Amino acid sequence: MEAGCQGRRWDAARRSGGEPEIVAEFVRQVRDVDAVQPRAGNTALWEAVCWGHKASVRTLLAAGANPWRPQTGGRSPGGLALTTTTLAPYFADRPDAVPLTEGERAAQEDTDRRAAAFAGLYTDGLSARPITTCWAPTAPWTVRGWRAPLTGGRG
Repeated sequence: MEAGCQGRRWDAARRSGGEPEIVAEFVRQVRDVDAVQPRAGNTALWEAVCWGHKASVRTLLAAGANPWRPQTGGRSPGGLALTTTTLAPYFADRPDAVPLTEGERAAQEDTDRRAAAFAGLYTDGLSARPITTCWAPTAPWTVRGWRAPLTGGRG
């Protein structure tokens, strides 16, 4: 199978939104289930974990996808999944499991604590990022085109 053809199948599986039938067809048609998608630089398992597609994760693991292959930022799909409550069970009990370090666990707990600030808010389509030229205690946040200091209000 030519690399471009495999890449197109990978793209179709990625864009499917994790539909199990499409991911299963991808697994049947590709030579290497751990092939890296040329543009994104990640495997199908990484994408399935990032998007939280449980059925796709199960299908790819059953097909032999390597959950511990380093990818974005040196992290593996399995390591990323272990930081979630919904996907961790698919990886934690594997004989080849690589547990999180204490530092990784602490960083995830800190991230979860920060993300909890958005609980109950409708955030679809919103993104927040600090403006790095400000000092941290007074840094405004940019949210889809408007600025607000951490204390609230519209700036």
